[in-house]
Amino acid sequence: MSRLVMEAEGGDGTEDFKPAIDSLLSKLAGRIDEVKGEVYETVTKHYTDFQHHLSLERTLDKEVDWLVSEIDGIGAQFRGTGKLEKLVASISERNKLVKQLGTTKATIAVLQTLCKIDKLLTAFEDELEQGRIVKAAESVSEAQTLMQSLAPGTEAGCDAKIFSAIREDLFRKLAHVKEKLDDMWRKAVVWHYGAKAGLQVAVQVEAPDGRRDVALEEILGGMAVFGTLEAKLQEFGKQALQVIFEQMCSENVVAPEIATNSKHASMTLVAVAAARKAGKGKKKKAAADAVLCNDLYARITKALTFFTDNLGSGGNTAVLGAHLWPSLSAVVQQCISDHIPSKHKRQARFDSVYEQTAAFEAGIVALGLVEASTVLTDYVEATGVARASSSRREEILEHAREILAPCSGDTYNMINTVEVEHQTERGGLFQEDEDEESAAAAETGGLDLSQSIYRLPRCKISVPTQSLVDFAYTSLSEMSEADPDGAIVTFYGVRDTFDLFRAIVPTRNKASLAQYPQLCAIFHNDCFYIAHHLLTLGHQFRKVLPESFVAAATFVDMVPVFQELGEKYFVEMLRSQRSQLRESVEGAKGLGQTDDDARFAVVNAAITFALNRLDSGSKVWKGVLPDSIFERAMGGLLDAVLAAMVAEVLKLEDISAIEGDQLHHLLNRVTERAPGLFGVDARTLKAHCPNWDRFVQVMAVLEARLTEIEQMWLGKQIVLKTEELRHMIKALFSNNPNRARVLALLK
Repeated sequence: MSRLVMEAEGGDGTEDFKPAIDSLLSKLAGRIDEVKGEVYETVTKHYTDFQHHLSLERTLDKEVDWLVSEIDGIGAQFRGTGKLEKLVASISERNKLVKQLGTTKATIAVLQTLCKIDKLLTAFEDELEQGRIVKAAESVSEAQTLMQSLAPGTEAGCDAKIFSAIREDLFRKLAHVKEKLDDMWRKAVVWHYGAKAGLQVAVQVEAPDGRRDVALEEILGGMAVFGTLEAKLQEFGKQALQVIFEQMCSENVVAPEIATNSKHASMTLVAVAAARKAGKGKKKKAAADAVLCNDLYARITKALTFFTDNLGSGGNTAVLGAHLWPSLSAVVQQCISDHIPSKHKRQARFDSVYEQTAAFEAGIVALGLVEASTVLTDYVEATGVARASSSRREEILEHAREILAPCSGDTYNMINTVEVEHQTERGGLFQEDEDEESAAAAETGGLDLSQSIYRLPRCKISVPTQSLVDFAYTSLSEMSEADPDGAIVTFYGVRDTFDLFRAIVPTRNKASLAQYPQLCAIFHNDCFYIAHHLLTLGHQFRKVLPESFVAAATFVDMVPVFQELGEKYFVEMLRSQRSQLRESVEGAKGLGQTDDDARFAVVNAAITFALNRLDSGSKVWKGVLPDSIFERAMGGLLDAVLAAMVAEVLKLEDISAIEGDQLHHLLNRVTERAPGLFGVDARTLKAHCPNWDRFVQVMAVLEARLTEIEQMWLGKQIVLKTEELRHMIKALFSNNPNRARVLALLK
C-alpha cells in the first residue's frame, strides 16, 4: 500500500475514507502541477545548458516514476476494496437529485408566474372599475408579457390547456379595454366641419358603463401602453391639417377662437380680415406681405398651442409633431411662397420675413413638437436667393432690351455706327509686351499661337451692339462683389443678353437685311464683333467666379454661332447682288449688234446699271467692312459681272469690225472703273477676280489682228480656252487662208 493511501485511511484503518480521498487527490494534483512545472522549465533550458541540467533531469525522471507508482497503487487499492464502485453510485444518485430539484424549481416558477398573472388580471379589473385606465393597461400589458414566457415549448412553458385558457381570457380583456379606449377617444375628440369648422376636446369622458368619468390623460396613457396612441395621433394630425391649417392658409383667411370650461376646451375657426386684401399698389402689397406672414404664424402657433395643452401630456407632443409638422410645413411654404421678397433687391423686407419665420420655428421647437427645425427658414432663404437671382437676370435682360430697342423694326438701318479696331477694345489672351513678338511670328509664318488670331480688324459696328458688349463687361465686373450664387446668375444673364441679340435683331430686321447692303454689312460686323469678345470673355472673368464653376464658365461655344449668323446673312446678300448683276447683263439680251445705235444704247445701259450697282456697293461697304472682307466681297461681285460679259461675248457667232470696236469700248468702261471700286490699281484685281485676265484678254482679242493673236499663242500668253479663242477668231475674221492657218495652229 502506498504512503499516500495510508495517510488517506488514517492510523486506525477506518472505512470513512471519502474526505480523506478528496484530500489525497488534492495533494496529488498539487504535486503533479509542481512536477509539470519543473519538467517544463527543464525542457525549455535543454538546448541552452544541456550538461548543467543533465543530472537534474535524471532526478526528475525518478520523481515521475515515483508518482506513477503511487497512482497505480491508489487504483489497485480502490479496485481491490470496492470503494470505486461506491463512489460512482454516489455520484449518479447526486445527479438524479439535482435534476429533480431543477424540475421542482421550474414548477414553482411556473406556479409563481401564474399567480402573478392572476393578481395582474384581478388588479386590471379593479383599476378599470376605478377608472384608472393607465394602471389597468399596464397590468394587462405586463400579464401579456408574462404569458409569452409560459408558452409551451419554452424553457418555463406550462401545460398547453392551462396556457390556452389563460391566453383566451387575457385576449378578451385586451380587446375589451381597447374597445373602451377607442369609444372614449371618439367622445373626447370631436371634429366639426363646414362653416363652423373646429375641434372640441373633453377634459373628462364618461366611461362606457356610465358610472364614472375618465380623465383624458388616462385615455391617452392607456393607448400609449397598448401602442395605439401613435396611430391615433397620426390620424388626428391629418384631420387637423385638413380642418384647421389648410383653412388658415386659404384665401378665406380664418383664425382660431378658443373657449374653455370645466368639461371641454373648444377651438372654432372664424373669418378675419385678410392682410393680402389690404389694397392695390406695390407699397400696399409690400406692407400686406410683411403682415401676412407674421399673422399666419401667430394663428398657426395659437392652434398648435391648443393641441399641446390638451393632448400633449407625456411624450404625446413629440409624437403629434412627428406626424403633423412635415405636412404642415409644406402647406405653410405654399402659403408664404408668393410673399417672400427678393433677398438682395428688397433686403429689409426679406430680413423681416426671415426673422418672423425663424421665430415661428423656434416657437414650434419650444412647444415640443420637434427637437429642431429649419425647414421653413431654409425655404425662405432659398426662395429669396432664387428670386434675387431671377430678379438680377430679369434686370440684365431688361437693360439689354433697352439697348437693343433701336435695332428693332425698320430703325436698324438708320442707327449710328462707330469704328472699332483691336486697339480700342479690351480683353485678349496676351500681355502688351507679347503683341509685337506674336504679330511677327504670324507675319513670318510661325506656328506659335499668335495675337493676330484674336485681333479685331478695323470696321464699323452699330452703337447698340457696342453698348451691349460694354454692358456685358460691366455686369461681369460686378460679379466680384456678389455671392457665388449671384455671380453664377449674372454670368448666365450675360449669356442670355447675347442670345437676346440673336433672337431680336435678325428676326425683326429680316427683310431689311436682305434689302440693304449697308445694313447687312453692319449686322455682319456686329456678329463678328460679338464673337471676337466672346472668344476671351469667360477667360477674363474666371477669377471672380466660384472655383467649382470656372470650368463651365465660357462663352466660346457661342463664337461659331455668331460667326455663322453673320456669314449667313452676308452671303445671302452677296448671292442676291450677284444674281441682280448677272440679270442686268443678261437683260440686254446679249452683247451683239452693238453697231446698231439702239442696241448699243441697250447694252450700254445694262453695263452702266451693273457698274453703278458695283459702285454703290463699294461706297456703302468701304470703310464699313474689314478691308479683307470688303475686297473679297467686291471682287466676287465684279467677277460675276466679268464672267457674265465674257460669256455673252463668247456667244456671238459673227462680230463685225465696227461691232468689235463698240464692244471693246463698252468692255473698256469696266476696266476703267474697276480699280476705283477697290481703291487699288488694276494689278491687284487678279487676287480677287479670277475672271479678270479672261476679261482683259477678250478685250485684247476684239482689237487684235490675226498675227498678234498668233504671237500671243506662241508666247503662251493666252488664258482663254483653245475652243473659246478659236470661236472668237471665227467670229471676228472672215474665212481665208490666213485664218485657216492660225486656226490650224490652235490645237
